[in-house]
Amino acid sequence: MMPPAEPGLIVHAPPGTPWWSTACPWAGAAYRCLCGATGTAAGEAGVLALLEDWERHVECSPYRMALAALNGSR
Repeated sequence: MMPPAEPGLIVHAPPGTPWWSTACPWAGAAYRCLCGATGTAAGEAGVLALLEDWERHVECSPYRMALAALNGSR
């Protein structure tokens, strides 16, 4: 699975199967962050770990990046 072309998160699982269930060991996920970071994963454990990594990139939102730039320029 490739990271999306635009910043965001994609989670794939077969229709009707929750990706977090043990019945879906072939689930996959990928993300691209505004800061340029990307990640891909497969399987339940890999997708859960990728989601934790994605949550760390909440700080890269345009609002937070603009605040950091303003605070750094002072």
